[in-house]
Amino acid sequence: MTTHSISNIKQILSKFPKVNLIHLPTPFQKLANLSKELGGPEIYIKRDDLTGLAFGGNKSRKLEFIIPDIQAKGADVVITWASLQSNWCLQTAAAARKFGIKPILILFKTYELPEEYDGNLLLDFILSADIKVREAGKGKIMNQADVEEILEEVVMEVKESGHTPYVAPIGGSLVGGSMDKPLGAIGYVNAFVEMLEQATAHGFQPDLVVHASGSGGTQAGLVFGAKALNPKTKILGI
Repeated sequence: MTTHSISNIKQILSKFPKVNLIHLPTPFQKLANLSKELGGPEIYIKRDDLTGLAFGGNKSRKLEFIIPDIQAKGADVVITWASLQSNWCLQTAAAARKFGIKPILILFKTYELPEEYDGNLLLDFILSADIKVREAGKGKIMNQADVEEILEEVVMEVKESGHTPYVAPIGGSLVGGSMDKPLGAIGYVNAFVEMLEQATAHGFQPDLVVHASGSGGTQAGLVFGAKALNPKTKILGI
């Protein structure tokens, strides 16, 4: 893969419609005490917990690119799914409400938690999301066939009520539902550009980026960003 300049990648990213949902750039801080304790690596943290939307998190970077797709397709309802206390679902509901879009959340009980309105579930309720709690399958795993069956029912209900639904895949990562481009991953190409600029301002380029990986969009975006801009940077998803 040909190495690109930051300005070139920014130009490519500018072709994708984007809304402003969050506080950027997020802080990039040196963990001096931890670096000293480990006696070797210089460790920095990219504070994407401080993105700002609904208490922050990585999903809001993805939604900056997904919301314009919802608007472009003329939808006034967004449907998505995940586990009961999902941060993705909370962020989607918060982003949707900012743009007059009704959020419908299908929340699966993938672990033993009460259905009390607490934590993210309480915030979903405060955001007036339409919340549909369902039991997960055997082994507390969301079965794809069951998810698709429930989605089909909800989509039909929305259409019959005279509204236009947009199905956003779990985590905003994979192509599917109403999303025909990996828009969530684009958000983290953008994040790698931001992080590389901050690291350069501190006088270095990162050797290794370690991050939490779930539905895969964050990791895909970071991998692409590293390959395009600084191939020596390794990306490790946990």
